[in-house]
Amino acid sequence: MLKSVLKKIADKLIFGIMLLLFLQVPLLVDQYIHYMNGHFKATLSQVQDLRKLVNKYHYTTVHALILDFKRDENPAIREDGMQKEQLMIKYDKLLDAMNTLHRGYYIEKLLLVFNPSRFNILIEVLKNFSLGLPLSLVSFSICFFSALVVHLFCPFAANSSVKGGQTCIAKMKDIKKSKKKKNETENAE
Repeated sequence: MLKSVLKKIADKLIFGIMLLLFLQVPLLVDQYIHYMNGHFKATLSQVQDLRKLVNKYHYTTVHALILDFKRDENPAIREDGMQKEQLMIKYDKLLDAMNTLHRGYYIEKLLLVFNPSRFNILIEVLKNFSLGLPLSLVSFSICFFSALVVHLFCPFAANSSVKGGQTCIAKMKDIKKSKKKKNETENAE
């Protein structure tokens, strides 16, 4: 009796912890967006300065200006051209990221935020991250159902819908095997 009560309490505690963790994700994404906005605005300012040079000296594009810098005889100017080229590459990547963060689906935002190639940005955001609760009903609902689904299939949940602590994948493999055996039996008849 006591053991089943403790299991139920542990089950609810695990779900509560998972829910609290999942509730942090929308807040983390929001802070990531704010961080990237600042980074983007700083880069955009530099790109706008380059565009002013393009207009002032009658170049057709920023890339034409950069090409002239890279062809110059002075090594310092060539290096500056290479830095400007890297700035434009950075700007293009930031522009793509900002489009995803502002217009993308929630899953696209998550894939961007947790992309291993952007891990250094995530670390910077986490340094200033503070725990909280999302105020959006949509965010709360997504987090609740995500935590519920993960909880139902986690091997340590006391009331897991997957018996014996199997993972969801293991259970699906068992289902496929049983279907395969059923098909083989029907074909043999």
